[in-house]
Amino acid sequence: MGEAGRLVMPPLPAEVKELREELSSMLPFVPIASLLIELGARTHFLDCFTHAGGRKSKPSVEQKRIAVLIAGAANLGLTRLSEACGVPCDTLAWTQEWYAREETLREANTILGNHHYQLELAKKFGGGTMSSSDGQRFPVRGKSLTARDMTIHGGRVLSTYTHVSDQWSTYGTTRCSANDPIRLSPRPNHAPAGRPRWCAEAMASSHATSAP
Repeated sequence: MGEAGRLVMPPLPAEVKELREELSSMLPFVPIASLLIELGARTHFLDCFTHAGGRKSKPSVEQKRIAVLIAGAANLGLTRLSEACGVPCDTLAWTQEWYAREETLREANTILGNHHYQLELAKKFGGGTMSSSDGQRFPVRGKSLTARDMTIHGGRVLSTYTHVSDQWSTYGTTRCSANDPIRLSPRPNHAPAGRPRWCAEAMASSHATSAP
């Protein structure tokens, strides 16, 4: 503590910085597509992305599903990812519409969250029983029931609340109206095989859309 009663953090010793750089150099560079393929083999989360019409998926569809997930996760969009991976944009758009639906994304995220909960390294950060929430606002174009005009953000925006556990796993995202107050009510839930997962209910006014 300093003289003013404030917490003072001294600079990291040179040995700590050297150790951090040494540990970082030991971590291999893994392309995100390869990471998703390996994670899919371990958790089978890619099996959650079933065809909306009930059709049996061909093995070639897995590559397109992974491409769609990367486009959304990296905020690249389908057009830019199509240029990068060589898959036609209309093919990616079709895959997104029929496979990457809200319910399939939620199911896959639950499987990944449960897998992360069981990792020994994750338990070093927390017990998985506490969480924090943070709001983001994204600009939107066209018509939207939940978007609102906010001059401070430069136009129409869509507000979301992201819920993160104390193990640093994202277990839910809730859409809401930009001007509506939100009250979060965490509740425990149990996934298959008895693995606990934490969900959150967002309660807002009748204008907001809440994820179950």
